Amino acid sequence: MRSRNVALALGLLVAAAKSAYDTEKNEVIQMAAKIVFLDRVLANYGPESADTRVVLRRMVEGSLSRMWPDERSHNAQLDPIGSGTEEVHKAIQKLAPRNDVQVSLKSQAVGVASDLGQLR
Repeated sequence: MRSRNVALALGLLVAAAKSAYDTEKNEVIQMAAKIVFLDRVLANYGPESADTRVVLRRMVEGSLSRMWPDERSHNAQLDPIGSGTEEVHKAIQKLAPRNDVQVSLKSQAVGVASDLGQLR
């Protein structure tokens, strides 16, 4: 009877760990999809968004190096986006739309950047 209880407890522990892993994995996938979409929206905005795209790229590079450091002696920091979302948001706010399409794209970009901030 005791071995059944141990097996049941171990099974529940493994199931909980897998569930936590799956949740984290899905959040990272969702975040990556939003980052790619934000980059596409900014690219469609036009050449005026080049600086904003550089800020976005730097944020992603910084996040990747924090989550998966090059040196094994460093621990991963699991705040995948960090404060970079604020910089991206400010850069998007600085965009000055010249037509209705750019107004719409800026609005979309603000929404996606806000979603990224909430995901972290």
